[in-house]
Amino acid sequence: MGSLQLSRIFSQPELTYISACDIDSATDSIDEYIKTGFFKSLDVCGGENIRPFEAFIPLYRKAEHYGLTKIIHVGESGSADDVRKAVEVLGLDEVHHGIGAATSKDTMRFLADNHIQLNVCSSSNVMLRYAKDYEHHPIKTLVENGVEVTINTDDLLIFNSSIENEYLKLYKAGTLSVEQLEEIRLRGLNGKRELL
Repeated sequence: MGSLQLSRIFSQPELTYISACDIDSATDSIDEYIKTGFFKSLDVCGGENIRPFEAFIPLYRKAEHYGLTKIIHVGESGSADDVRKAVEVLGLDEVHHGIGAATSKDTMRFLADNHIQLNVCSSSNVMLRYAKDYEHHPIKTLVENGVEVTINTDDLLIFNSSIENEYLKLYKAGTLSVEQLEEIRLRGLNGKRELL
């Protein structure tokens, strides 16, 4: 009889701002949202390189003050340099997408050494043509270079793919092994900080 391993599942509601938002107004009002205790992370999305990363420093300093996980959407359409700069300027804990990092050994080493997790959405990347296909998806290069990743869905109603489906597509394409997928699954279930 096999044993059953249960993993703790937790919810991490994200306070998200659009990159074209009024940063001064957002910074002035962010405290009232964070003080509710509901939000566990901060994200900026809705277009890369619309503003310099430095413009968002006030938001991320407040997130840091309150102990929120600091995340940004970067490196799906942007470069490896964009990913590294965003992490350095904003003091990020994680990056949503970040697949552009796969083009630079130095950036991948930086992410691996600093335990910066990339939350990868392979169907989104393929359908939006930021990745050629599942077989050649940059997640393979990232994992082979020690970058911590999770596998995620992105806009379920648009991309019509579940988490299970994302794993299956990457497995069937031969992108990642069962062992690699299991390690990623456990990271996603248990939270990256418990795996360090």
